[in-house]
Amino acid sequence: MNMAIVQISEKTYIFIIFFNKGGMPEHIVSQVENSPSQHFIEASNNTFQGSEIKREVVPLNSSNFVLPYVSYVYGIPNNTVAHVMLYWCYPKTLVNQSVAVTVTMNFGSSILSASYNGRRIPVFYHGYLGIILPINFSQLDLSVPGSYKFLDVQGTLHWIQEGHMQRIPLNLGNWTFETAKEEPELRPNITAFSLENLEFNGGMREVEYSFGLYNPLNTTIRLVNVSFKIPSNLVRIIKIEVYNASTPYEIDKSRLVSSKTIPPKESRYFVITLRIDGKVRSLFIQPKLVYSVGNKTYAMPGLPFQDTALPMACTYNMKTS
Repeated sequence: MNMAIVQISEKTYIFIIFFNKGGMPEHIVSQVENSPSQHFIEASNNTFQGSEIKREVVPLNSSNFVLPYVSYVYGIPNNTVAHVMLYWCYPKTLVNQSVAVTVTMNFGSSILSASYNGRRIPVFYHGYLGIILPINFSQLDLSVPGSYKFLDVQGTLHWIQEGHMQRIPLNLGNWTFETAKEEPELRPNITAFSLENLEFNGGMREVEYSFGLYNPLNTTIRLVNVSFKIPSNLVRIIKIEVYNASTPYEIDKSRLVSSKTIPPKESRYFVITLRIDGKVRSLFIQPKLVYSVGNKTYAMPGLPFQDTALPMACTYNMKTS
């Protein structure tokens, strides 16, 4: 089992998911950074005990959540589950008090949900609580290959405590799903990828989405395109760099290559710079990777990536010195 924690700069740490050559995940490693620039995380046990606060009632409303999303997910109807993080600024000490929380998401005729008890809701970056929302293609009406758009998706957070329920409406934003009939028989294997970027930035921002691909075939694979059906005035690709590497800690300028081809039994690491408009508070993409093998073109689901622009630190749960 390979494990690595990678420092990209003095202010940026990346969380990497490694895969074996069979394409199966081996482990996830994580590290919390010291500044609010780029941050790559995994939804695991990254919790800390917040400082004690007065136990008065704190109003719970929609403004506590970092929403709405702008989202695109490419996948296979019965073999895709996207895990989206919902960030929430609220006192952890109050959530701990025998609270049951359920988030429902309304995608047309399909309703998805995620449920937690209060003690299972972890504190993540700069005091924000995190809830994982699973988007399961098999539970959505996406059986026919094609593109599906859901605008202004509505959701509800159900807060249940001592038999009383409070419902908080959530605007989950705009979602596009694209489905393929099946996964291609010939495809590269994933070696590593960046999972998430978190920062305090309400304006135009540039972030890096990256992944490594290994070619298990005896012929060359060429990456043709990375696409997501989101308006270009909101999100667009401004640069793609390719490195003769399989993980980001191997990256340096001496390994930069000009071709998007992957020779047989070799790996390449792709760093894609996205320009995101300030209107986008939470971006989630699982793009469509188009590649060629010989004279045939194939497509596969890319690696999930989320970018979240936080308005400010969530001081409820910040440690005090």
